[in-house]
Amino acid sequence: MIAKDDATDGINDRLYWGKNLHQQDVPNLETITDGTVAKSDYNGKANTAAIIAGYAALSKDMDSRDMCRVLETYNEGGYTDWYIPAFGQLYELYSNKTAINKALTAINGTKLSTSYGYWSSSELATSSAWIMRFDYGYVSYGDKDSNYYVRFVRDILALKPLKEKVLELE
Repeated sequence: MIAKDDATDGINDRLYWGKNLHQQDVPNLETITDGTVAKSDYNGKANTAAIIAGYAALSKDMDSRDMCRVLETYNEGGYTDWYIPAFGQLYELYSNKTAINKALTAINGTKLSTSYGYWSSSELATSSAWIMRFDYGYVSYGDKDSNYYVRFVRDILALKPLKEKVLELE
């Protein structure tokens, strides 16, 4: 499930991957140096947890505009189990952006951009992370202390108990 709107810090439109994690390998986060391999990374939830834990492990503070700092208080729809998608997950969003944008329009959400990139939770190197460019599907990357857009996601499986209850009632 994709968030209805782009994540922001309430002031700026774009966020840092990890301003204070620049030039740092995040502990317990796989470094992916190949774009094709990055497309197979679907570990967004685990990646996000590793990034958050990485701040503490590296004795770094989150900047107020870091994507994980914004995620800490994000509760779209009353849910708090959102995370930053891995590159493979973003690639799937790009591959289905026409249908997703149609659905987002129907609920008065912000469509996925066709002119800029979104951060993934997939790390490329000590100073950079993967970005999915939604204009032409470019596999790209940016410096962790640069700012780009972020779109939080949550697992649709979180809805499974509700579906099971509906089936029980039928």
